[in-house]
Amino acid sequence: MDTQLLNTEKYMIQIPKIMAISEVVEGVSPYDQAEYKKVLKTDVVAQAKGSSPPGSGKGKTNYIFAHSTRQGLDMVSKNAVFYLLGELQAGDKIFISYGGNDFTYRVMRKMIVSAKEISYLNYSDPERETLILQTCWPIGTDWQRLIVLAELI
Repeated sequence: MDTQLLNTEKYMIQIPKIMAISEVVEGVSPYDQAEYKKVLKTDVVAQAKGSSPPGSGKGKTNYIFAHSTRQGLDMVSKNAVFYLLGELQAGDKIFISYGGNDFTYRVMRKMIVSAKEISYLNYSDPERETLILQTCWPIGTDWQRLIVLAELI
């Protein structure tokens, strides 16, 4: 099912395959645990401070993250936007609405990295605009990170 956000002025992300939709909060430090935990507990996702907004062009990367580190039912009810992110496969679509414009991204690949691995934070590809989605992995832990790379189409 392909759906698309309707040119909202709010910064929103929608991932139809996993039935995820959320507001995106800009300028959140992925290095400041107190800052991102405060933002993410409100059932939104965060765009990393210093990453590029949608529509910035080739060579730019937008990094959006959400953590699901709580155990049990509380984990599902709090910040569960990216709970099923691991279900995404190459070719799946992600829609973002930003500044009154809609952007469509296609998943290129996904990977699991160590919680200490941060090189993907500086990822860029001069041939395309990239979207990185990140959450903790396995679900309910903070042992590793699940990374989804998508390209603007």
